[in-house]
Amino acid sequence: WLISPEEFVTLPLPITRAALEDSAQKFLRSIGASDLPGFRQRVLANSAGVYEENRVWGKKFYALLLAPFAKNFSAEHELYIIPDGVLHQLPFGAFVNARNLFVEEENIVLKAPSLAALYHGARLPQSVAPLAHNRLLYVGNPAGDLPAAMLEMSNVAAPFAQRKVLMLNDARFDTVTASLQEGAEVFHLSLHAVADPQHALNSYLELSRLEATKLRPSTERIYARRLLEWELSRTWLVLLNGCETATGQVVRGEGVLNLARLFALQRVSVVIASLWKNDDRWSVALVSAFYRHLATGVAPQVALHRAKLETIKMLAEESNVKYPLPYFWSVLELYLNRAVAVKQN
Repeated sequence: WLISPEEFVTLPLPITRAALEDSAQKFLRSIGASDLPGFRQRVLANSAGVYEENRVWGKKFYALLLAPFAKNFSAEHELYIIPDGVLHQLPFGAFVNARNLFVEEENIVLKAPSLAALYHGARLPQSVAPLAHNRLLYVGNPAGDLPAAMLEMSNVAAPFAQRKVLMLNDARFDTVTASLQEGAEVFHLSLHAVADPQHALNSYLELSRLEATKLRPSTERIYARRLLEWELSRTWLVLLNGCETATGQVVRGEGVLNLARLFALQRVSVVIASLWKNDDRWSVALVSAFYRHLATGVAPQVALHRAKLETIKMLAEESNVKYPLPYFWSVLELYLNRAVAVKQN
């Protein structure tokens, strides 16, 4: 179904649930969301062929899910997706439209947990200060194995006059908990995460152990239930730059139960999370561009859209890649639990 300010349209899907799930899994394998070693080998052997395969699947899913409604929206529209089942895993921005463009190239794409949440969240937006007046809490690289961590921290922190950085052995559960008690409008985590597709509360983040040092990093698993202890009453934006933070157990009628959902349950207005195991270098480029655009005063979904367009262009010009493979730029999804209105200076 499609709802707009002008109309309500419903159409049946011409495919069975089993066939849809099978096609979705093939699409996800094609773009590198699963079988990552095999995907990397295919890219090294024939990146042009992988790119074309990605676009073939993108066209199929556009024809199936969006083309029936194409006359009801145009390029300037924001597309709010409320997915069901396996559709939670799909990057709608990587679909390829009738003009042979990625949907992301013409539309701002974001996801919402439910129609009720979208309605109430859009009707009563949260008013936030310009980014320079927000306090950032940055938690990064507790395992000490992310080569681009310092570059990411520097780029992310740049727009913030107030910031606290917890990296390496400082990135512990107790220090994060205490820092959130002090208050943070923006909470950025760049670390390892593991999603449990069967039992949501068994998903976890890796933070530094108490006994860890810079020379001898050591991490512990912080399971989902412990994350509910964090104080997030002042936080309006959480960015989870870790592997598969947007994947998890899908429950009929409830949506996907993942790490991103935990922050939504604590009334965080905007959560940005990853659909698959991301690439360190390109995820840094993506999140850096996101904060740079966010600092100009645009809405978060606009900032992420512009960051993705920028990354698409960079990938096409990169000699080692040559093609804007969706694996690199469509990994991050924005989940809107409440609209955000940026105050004027």
